[in-house]
Amino acid sequence: FFAVTFIQDVGTEVNAFTASIFVGLTRFTMSLLNAWLLKKFARRPLVMVSTTGMAICMAVSGLFTLWIKNGTTTLTWVPVVCLLLYVCSSMIGLLTIPWTMTAELFPTEIRGIGHSLSYSMANLLMFFAVQSYRSMNDFLGGSHAVQWLFAVVSVLGFLYALIFLPETHGKSLAEIEAYFAGGKKRTPANSPSNTNANLQAARHCTVTEHLIKSPSSASFRVREAESMLKKQELV
Repeated sequence: FFAVTFIQDVGTEVNAFTASIFVGLTRFTMSLLNAWLLKKFARRPLVMVSTTGMAICMAVSGLFTLWIKNGTTTLTWVPVVCLLLYVCSSMIGLLTIPWTMTAELFPTEIRGIGHSLSYSMANLLMFFAVQSYRSMNDFLGGSHAVQWLFAVVSVLGFLYALIFLPETHGKSLAEIEAYFAGGKKRTPANSPSNTNANLQAARHCTVTEHLIKSPSSASFRVREAESMLKKQELV
């Protein structure tokens, strides 16, 4: 969004408008590659690789930006290359996987509402983040400090993925729910074990009702009940 302004603030000799075009092309290319990566690799490793690359790119770019502001005239193209690599790293995982995981983490009953709220909140925060670039630039003392702030946030993202992020690749909703339940697997209502248990309960209820309503003698009712159970087990 502020690619042209950012490149101009860095002070590189590369044309800012040309560089912004390359940024857009890089994002488009990486979005195509990301579709393959999401099918091939697990979510957590992709996010951790993504945040690591983003942190390194912003740290190096901030360092060279500071050197350029201090009068360095060599390697002024490094911040632009770091920006392109930063875009590549973000498209590997951190910029794309959250949109996928919202559809995987929410239960079916609330998936529509949950995904909509998450999407709205994410876009609202992105809006404030983009609009705050100028203010952060002035408050922190330059674009190099803003880049270092992004590097720190990327490191925090890596730690979050390492500690808290669940793995959803190739897992069913029941397995994901078991992760949040502390490893206790919830047996689905239509599972074979639950189905058999329900059938047994229904059979015993039927036999009990028959015993209560039957006017026969006690011994005859017991034999009749055993016969009914055997017939139902054969069905």
